[in-house]
Amino acid sequence: MAKSNIIKNFINSNMDINTALQNLMAILYCLEDENLINWANKELSGYDSINELPEYRKLKGRVMASYIVGNMKYSNAPFIISHLDDDIQENLININLYSSISTLEEMKNKGESRIGKPIPPEFYILLQENTNAHIIEASVNTDLSSINDVISKVRVKILKTLLFLEKEFGNLDELDIDISIKNKEELKNIVQHIHFNLYDNSIKIGDGNKIKGSNSFIRYYYGKSLKSDDKFEYNEGNENGKM
Repeated sequence: MAKSNIIKNFINSNMDINTALQNLMAILYCLEDENLINWANKELSGYDSINELPEYRKLKGRVMASYIVGNMKYSNAPFIISHLDDDIQENLININLYSSISTLEEMKNKGESRIGKPIPPEFYILLQENTNAHIIEASVNTDLSSINDVISKVRVKILKTLLFLEKEFGNLDELDIDISIKNKEELKNIVQHIHFNLYDNSIKIGDGNKIKGSNSFIRYYYGKSLKSDDKFEYNEGNENGKM
């Protein structure tokens, strides 16, 4: 059973997820590991690029479109993309969540049935290729349960990390831990254990956090390369191109 009040309050829903992240971030500073601190900071403030985005924030959506076939008009209906190459399909349906955890909670509390990213009109030619459809509007959507799943995963990661730190260092209510009670090898193992929990081992330390092929859908259509930090993911009303 947890002894620290910050853990008890979090378990009993007497502490919001933002406060729990701030508490965890303060404790992680004691371990002096940039990757651990960065995880908490990015969950609080939002992520900047696909290269640093954890796997649990990479969702899959479904192409929905309003389109005309002959004399029939379809509104916000599923649109088949099986005629596209596999890598194009894969990159098209990706929905990457860059927003802070508090923004995701706001989206959840608004009770919106689905979230997604609009597909720019210049891609409609590619989408409707080899079909009889004329696309008027298209987007890639996923339902709200995906947001709830991300929030739940972050809550579990915070809780597991706090419980592990309490086991290794004792009560955490002072938001401070005495790392002098551990030797160098023990501290290294503790950092690795927490890193694995927070990142699901999806972002490796020291590899530059590079992810290949994330923009292949756009490259295919335009026939040109984009910078690694260019994004296709965005939603309406967000001029910065992030979700």
